Amino acid sequence: MRTKTWGKLILILATVGLLTLIDLPKEQKEFLKEVPLVGETLADLNVKLGLDLQGGTHLDYRVITEGIPEADVEKVVAGVKEVIERRVNKLGVSEPNIFTSKVGEEDHIIVELAGIKDIEEARAVVGKTIQLEFKEQQIEADPEEKKEIQQKAKDFLDTAKLDLERFEEIFADFENKPKITLTNDEEWIWVSDLPANFQPLANLQTGEIHKSLIEPGEGEYFIDSSGGFKRREGSYVVQLLEKEVEVERTIENEEERRAAHVLISYTGADRADEKVTRTALEAKKLAEEIFEKAKAEGASFADLAKEYSDGPTGTEGGDLGFFKVGQMDTAFNDAVFLADGPGLIDEVIETPFGFHIIKLEEIKEATTEKKNEDRVKLAKAFFNTAPDGWQSTGLTGQHFRRADVGSDPTTLKPIVNIYFTQVAISEQAVNWWQLVWYIVALIAGVSLFSAVIGIFFSEGRKATARKDKLIALISLVFLVGAIYGIIQTTESEEVTEEEIVAEETAEITNPEEVSETDKAGVDLFAEITGRNLQKPLAIFLDGLPIIDTNRDGQINELDPAYAPIVQSEIKNGQAVISGLKSYEEANELVQNLNTGAIPAPIKLVGQFTVGATLGHSALVTSLQAGLYGLIAVVIFMILFYRLPGIIAGVALAIYGIILIFVLQILGVVLTLAGVAGVILSIGMAVDANILIFERLKEELALGKSLARSVEDGFARAWSSIRDSNVSSIITCVILYWFGSSIIQGFALTLCVGILVSMFSAITVTRTFLRIVVGFIKSRKVYGAKELTSDN
Repeated sequence: MRTKTWGKLILILATVGLLTLIDLPKEQKEFLKEVPLVGETLADLNVKLGLDLQGGTHLDYRVITEGIPEADVEKVVAGVKEVIERRVNKLGVSEPNIFTSKVGEEDHIIVELAGIKDIEEARAVVGKTIQLEFKEQQIEADPEEKKEIQQKAKDFLDTAKLDLERFEEIFADFENKPKITLTNDEEWIWVSDLPANFQPLANLQTGEIHKSLIEPGEGEYFIDSSGGFKRREGSYVVQLLEKEVEVERTIENEEERRAAHVLISYTGADRADEKVTRTALEAKKLAEEIFEKAKAEGASFADLAKEYSDGPTGTEGGDLGFFKVGQMDTAFNDAVFLADGPGLIDEVIETPFGFHIIKLEEIKEATTEKKNEDRVKLAKAFFNTAPDGWQSTGLTGQHFRRADVGSDPTTLKPIVNIYFTQVAISEQAVNWWQLVWYIVALIAGVSLFSAVIGIFFSEGRKATARKDKLIALISLVFLVGAIYGIIQTTESEEVTEEEIVAEETAEITNPEEVSETDKAGVDLFAEITGRNLQKPLAIFLDGLPIIDTNRDGQINELDPAYAPIVQSEIKNGQAVISGLKSYEEANELVQNLNTGAIPAPIKLVGQFTVGATLGHSALVTSLQAGLYGLIAVVIFMILFYRLPGIIAGVALAIYGIILIFVLQILGVVLTLAGVAGVILSIGMAVDANILIFERLKEELALGKSLARSVEDGFARAWSSIRDSNVSSIITCVILYWFGSSIIQGFALTLCVGILVSMFSAITVTRTFLRIVVGFIKSRKVYGAKELTSDN
């Protein structure tokens, strides 16, 4: 028994030592990064301070939910919160705190931006209207938009030339992403590596701006919404940021080869032009015919490319310029770089883009050379006048009504039903059975936790252990049953077979009578789908596509947005989107759609700023209060319980170390209310110790030995400690579930503190007492009288 106790003591001390290192301030524990696997994570842990302790801006937004079915309110609020989080991330706030709150019947979203300085910027970014838009492909640029962007480029150049040092600041007034962008080179660019259109910049001095607009070079292409290559159009305004003269450069020139090709594409090939209607077999046959023509003596390969090639290089005789190993598709690359010398490649090559007839024109061997050369860093503002791929249709969230997740009964893949009609909205009452199952699950979970703790700490008391095991078994059965009941009562939308569509399509389903109030949106949707048959219809929320190809949350020239393909004219305002990869993706899409369905979802109803000095003062005052309270409690414990009181003081110190670690691991944002919860939990920890020590004194008064009194005292105190703490935990759960943000912070930290205090009182205090009773035998130091012969 004593060996086991000593083992526990060593384990407790080792754990406390490790946690003490982890609890150090972030700047003092850089050494932890050297620990394999978890070092980086541990070194980055810190206690996150809330707005009231750190200072910053507090914004209170009310979500306008009038007219939204009660059953949909929670999903819509969650969607609005997600969009706000995405906006706040743009502000660069390191630890924003964004949460929902109830004020009477109103739904609010609280945004706490600790350390934010520019309040007006925060309001502008966070508070703008969330807008859902449906957009169609834009093949040709809008002449008016093109003219406007060209004028902006000229105005920016004229303004920037007058104030060279404020190039980036001035650009902010002209920014209109993604049509107008600014990029600053982080790496040096050798002058000889500059494209031909940028070569004149080599003559500039640091800080200078090129005197005129620069057009994109011939080799600059982008991928439009149809997936095809388009030549970049627009103007650059360029400033030379830095320049180094005559820097020694070692150039390792890889082998390069220049080739030309004739591309014969087909329907379904990557980036195939929509005008291409031939099948793969027809394309292969045509390619072989052209190949035979190319082999004929005196044949002009460039003329064949101009006549037959489907690629954008066809007008240039199929010339691809010089390229290195790995820059082309594998099959194309192998054909060119395995050839012995210039000439026609002796077979038709197939790639995902189609069939290629290839001619190797020239070879540049690999070389190594050293020379002195200038190098520069540039700031490039690009004003894009090419069509950006998507244009507004006028169909917005004001016309949209609802989306929900369905399932294809044949493939079991997720689909999303979208509606522009009022009939799709279902008024749903409270699911009382589901609420009952949640309550049963809560009670069973708390009971199971309590019984497991009882089993762990009921050493030497078989009857108590049996009782706790029985309670644990019964609680587990009820918990499993409640979870099953919750799953069974969770509302789900069923989809009929008429709603099945091909992958990546949107198609009409289930015609319904349309009410007059919805007719504008339904008619507009019908008109849009009618003119976009077999074309994509993109969905944007807050200026970003709802689904994008690489999930980076933005559109650029190299990343066209995913968009469902319209399969037929949709006249009744109800459609299906399929081709989704997972139910998680489908739920995310539904949430975004339902969020954007609100034309003006949020309204700023409250704002205040907490200064950094005030926040620091609140933190210092709170820590002082907690420290003074802890000292007073320890003094009280020592005076009344003597040696056990000292042990309780040590246990409380260990409790504090463990609590800080748990708060860091859970990522709890500590506010003043949270500090109050922590301090109150200290009282709960002391309460447990008082119960244990009073039981200990009673056992000693009965004449039992010190060791026996310790064991019996803990055993008799355990049921009271367990019941009182479990009652407090249930209260915390209720406060967290139904309370507002401040109450939730208090409830969370109090609950965590109670759980840690139970461990501290039952494990730490118990282990220390077991050790000391083996060395200190005087009953007086335990608060009891010494035994006499009369006893």
